[in-house]
Amino acid sequence: MELKEYQTRALEAFSRWLAALGEARRESAAGTEALRQAGVDVPADLRNYPKSAWGKLAQAGGVAGGSGNYAERTADAGFPIPHACFKVPTGDGKTLLAAAALERLNRPAGLTLWITPTRAIYQQTRIALYNREHPYRQMLERASGGRVKMLEKDDPFTAADVAHYLCVMLLMLPAANRQKGKEFLRMFRDSGRYPTLFPDSDDVLGDGRLLHDYPDLECTSEGGPVKHSLFNVFKLLRPVVVLDEAHKAYGKAAAAQEFVRSINRLDPSLVIELSATPNRSM
Repeated sequence: MELKEYQTRALEAFSRWLAALGEARRESAAGTEALRQAGVDVPADLRNYPKSAWGKLAQAGGVAGGSGNYAERTADAGFPIPHACFKVPTGDGKTLLAAAALERLNRPAGLTLWITPTRAIYQQTRIALYNREHPYRQMLERASGGRVKMLEKDDPFTAADVAHYLCVMLLMLPAANRQKGKEFLRMFRDSGRYPTLFPDSDDVLGDGRLLHDYPDLECTSEGGPVKHSLFNVFKLLRPVVVLDEAHKAYGKAAAAQEFVRSINRLDPSLVIELSATPNRSM
């Protein structure tokens, strides 16, 4: 599939941002380590490498006009979340851009959450990404060296899958929000579907080590074992998150804040939004 000119320009800008992000991450890591060895507190600005990368791009004219100020995202675990938004009119190639962006991440394995706002878009995306002959799926195949594993919310997977495959899980937008109702809350339940990603249920020391490295994991009770839930799996794996038609989740301020909070709670390593009308404040 041949990219349109505006899509090529958008992806070139995305690649420049990724390069700036990588440089800023390395500088942040080096500066943080130097201060730690000197016994000096690390300032928040030094940790916030996505903001630093955005600032350098803005100074160099690499940020779209009218973008406004940098909108920060912070994971529940406390680290800054890099995020980018492709502004694309509805029906004008957002899924193609998302697949092409994932191809440019140079990330052949790991977990990607592809979140859609409606069942119709979910089904359209599923048809495209499950079809090995479809151009969108072929982009993912190239990105992974031919090792793509498509998943839905209730599908089991293992640590080995995530280590050796580009695992792409499709989710409906409401599944990321902790609302009332069984369907919305299933991802927060102790399911037992992911035994290779957690210590054994009676491994107290293993749970302790896990909580030391991932202190925001949910437990079955205060002081109890870590929940073997899909929600906790996300926190462990730091997925890349694709938000398709993200503007449909933004409405009034309270709804927008809840949506952003729901995504940030998943502790993603990167958020890619696709929106006809980007939210410029969150």
